[in-house]
Amino acid sequence: MINIVNNALKNNKIKRKILLDKLPIWKSGTNKGNINWKQSSEEKCIVKFKYDDIQGEIKIVDYDNKTQYLYIKYKDKEIFKIKTNSLIRCELGRLIGVYADFKFSIGENIKNGKLQ
Repeated sequence: MINIVNNALKNNKIKRKILLDKLPIWKSGTNKGNINWKQSSEEKCIVKFKYDDIQGEIKIVDYDNKTQYLYIKYKDKEIFKIKTNSLIRCELGRLIGVYADFKFSIGENIKNGKLQ
């Protein structure tokens, strides 16, 4: 299991986890020990995750080796394109509909994460 908790999340006691331990691993060669994303997509592997208070499963449906993009499916939503490293870091907010847009007006000052 890969447990993702970065410093920004620690302060809010928010934890995000993604369970990648069931995915196929390269057994030999230069990628030995790493996730075999192509095989994961061919086998339509299921990955479990926890994103804040949301728990769910994602299905890996395709993989582009050249760009390292995964194509994943969550519930009844359209297929979503995500980089492998973003999936590993459990960056699933846009996929599951939990995200914040940060919009500021010209001339606004931000200091230590607060609008001045």
